[in-house]
Amino acid sequence: MSTQEKIQSFINMHAKRVEEKGRSHFDCCSAAPSYGWDVDIWDHKNSIISTLRERGYQVTEKTKWEVTDVIIVKPLNLE
Repeated sequence: MSTQEKIQSFINMHAKRVEEKGRSHFDCCSAAPSYGWDVDIWDHKNSIISTLRERGYQVTEKTKWEVTDVIIVKPLNLE
């Protein structure tokens, strides 16, 4: 599986989870190779976040101790 296919599958999995449960999250780390984190997720986290936002999801991120926690939420349609 190519990196592009892997990232697209990752995005689709989280989008599906958000549609089913209302939210999802993932963590990634700048020290990815050293501690067993997925390097591709770290390298492409900005593209992942942008794509999820373009799909209409609310995405927040917070970094602490080199770990970025990304939370994806399905927005409420309040009228």
